[in-house]
Amino acid sequence: MAIDFDRDQLGEVMAASVFRPDRPAFFIWEGVTNYLTAEAVDATFRWLSGTAAGSRVLFTYVHRGILDGSARFEGARESMDTVRRVGEPFTFGFDPAELPAYLRARGLTLVEDVGAPEYRARYLAPLGRASLKVSAFYRAAVAEV
Repeated sequence: MAIDFDRDQLGEVMAASVFRPDRPAFFIWEGVTNYLTAEAVDATFRWLSGTAAGSRVLFTYVHRGILDGSARFEGARESMDTVRRVGEPFTFGFDPAELPAYLRARGLTLVEDVGAPEYRARYLAPLGRASLKVSAFYRAAVAEV
């Protein structure tokens, strides 16, 4: 089911689907947050916090430092130029140090937040793909209701 997180209400979209709100669920929200408004990200996490206890969400995000200039990462400028050139600039990011409190304020608990080095070691190296490029400013996190 398609959704525009900046315009649609997630609750309405999910109510029209086969989603069962009374059962724990696992949501994958990959490659999305960095293209949304802060309000859309907030609304989504707030909706997720109202799902059944034990539900989890895996989401990816960009380090806010590449957006506000407070942090530098190899290849970040080129990546930002590319997504801007194709009409989908990065608009939102988190500071990893602030993520636990942000989620807690929305009724979620951070389970894990993984950066590029951990991701490479844990998921790519065992598959012989450690040389696959993973941008250092891109992170993956899991939160639980």
